[in-house]
Amino acid sequence: YYLRAGEVCTVSLVCCMDRTRSRVKAVTEEPTSVILVPVEKLDNWISDFQTWKEYVMHSMQRRFDELLETIESVAFLKMDERLEKFFTDRFRSSGATVYEGSHQNIAHALNSSREVISRLLKEMERKGLVSLSRNRVDYSPLCDKSY
Repeated sequence: YYLRAGEVCTVSLVCCMDRTRSRVKAVTEEPTSVILVPVEKLDNWISDFQTWKEYVMHSMQRRFDELLETIESVAFLKMDERLEKFFTDRFRSSGATVYEGSHQNIAHALNSSREVISRLLKEMERKGLVSLSRNRVDYSPLCDKSY
């Protein structure tokens, strides 16, 4: 999932609270500053600061809602719809209209094969929904369509 400025990685939070090692791999798409909170502080902050507790709970609720939406997408949307949703969700999350990365990276994110994603992207390009170049997908026409 994607994090915006001021958001917290809820998976890491849960692992900290449970004192387990996180298996999250963070990848940035642009220069990023990260604030690391020592594990020992989390319990204290949750009990001492109501606003921190509310922030953590709100973050967890939002990610849980996103998880349910993802499950629904996987269960009920066709792959072409999921691919389109991948790009429009990125736009809604970050405002980005260009994806810099390989078709394999997209396939991995959507739990599909590179061949399927490449074929669907070519079809989307034929329809004028995206513009393709090496390791780059401009999906601005999809964003115009969404709003």
